Amino acid sequence: MNYVVKFRYYSPLDSQTGGCIGHTQDESSSLSNFALCDDGINMLSNKKWIICKFDIPPGLESFRVGIADRSTGPIGFYFDDIQIVNDENIYGTGSSCTGIELENVTPPGKEGFSDSVISELSTLLTAGRLDEKSKHIIRNLYDAKDTHNDGLVNAQQMILTSPQYHSTNIVKSTQEARPDFKFPEKNGKPYKAVVTLMFAGGCDSYNMLVPYSCKKGPVDMEKQYKDVRSTVALPRERLHPIDVSDQVCEKFGIHKELPTVQTMYNDKDLLFFANTGVLTKKVSKVNYNTVTKTQLFAHNTMQQESKRIDPNELATGTGVLGRMADVLAQDGRLVGSFSVSKFQVALAGNPAISGSATIVNTDGETYSLETTLIEYFL
Repeated sequence: MNYVVKFRYYSPLDSQTGGCIGHTQDESSSLSNFALCDDGINMLSNKKWIICKFDIPPGLESFRVGIADRSTGPIGFYFDDIQIVNDENIYGTGSSCTGIELENVTPPGKEGFSDSVISELSTLLTAGRLDEKSKHIIRNLYDAKDTHNDGLVNAQQMILTSPQYHSTNIVKSTQEARPDFKFPEKNGKPYKAVVTLMFAGGCDSYNMLVPYSCKKGPVDMEKQYKDVRSTVALPRERLHPIDVSDQVCEKFGIHKELPTVQTMYNDKDLLFFANTGVLTKKVSKVNYNTVTKTQLFAHNTMQQESKRIDPNELATGTGVLGRMADVLAQDGRLVGSFSVSKFQVALAGNPAISGSATIVNTDGETYSLETTLIEYFL
């Protein structure tokens, strides 16, 4: 028989990437002959899938088809749908990537395998609550993918959109479409936005905003700062001075690496909340540990408190921005809250008043999956 090897090939570049294919006549792992190589001439992908073929020499009792990487770096190339066929029409025409067609071949598989995959995912992710209709939809989407891994990812994503994943009881579908989303009517009030950036790292506040000139108050804060800070105190030449009023100092200094902060302050586009925190009463070095309600020197708890601003637990579970949204909503304003990457307690208010915050990912999309189960249900 005269065997022809057909295959698909793809390279992400328009120049040679080193992908080679050929055959060997023995059990050696190395190829004895390269039939085609991506050298920029004989097998040029040019950033698209191409179909190629080469002939197996006649008279071979056995042979192996193999691929090789002759590149000099991690560039990447792809072989797919490799077929060994007896095609007398094109045998003997030599290696070529022009005018070659591949037959549609159903890949071998294990009957019921996709059903077992979806059933196991249902057990793991929904405690077996996924109904048969949902399993059927997800199984078809799993089977539609080219590889098991791609199908598994798609199936997992689809289950994460299902109501069974987000509940702890049996879900009954109403088979009714949800109402179309409509933006609320404008109320004529001007648009305003509060943007909060949370710098999750540590900040040495006394090396960002520093006493610069403090002669009017009962205590010379500049001298006290230098005495206490000693070798880590910043000298004036490493500070940008700013004028203040009604403060313990006539001037403060901003760290020299923050000139934009100084400019924004002078332009009245920025202000500091200095000497603020979550203390509920005056304390001393002796009793602070027993009378304070929060762990003052724990990085995570202080971050949490800065988002909540509720040391007396007057509105448990809420955040400062969420309570602001509640007040604005009750004042007749249309309020929407957004969080980037994950839920933030700062935005937690009363969902019945201002609604829950919308969480967007870092690319700015609320969800990037190609489809969801809801679309199939309805």
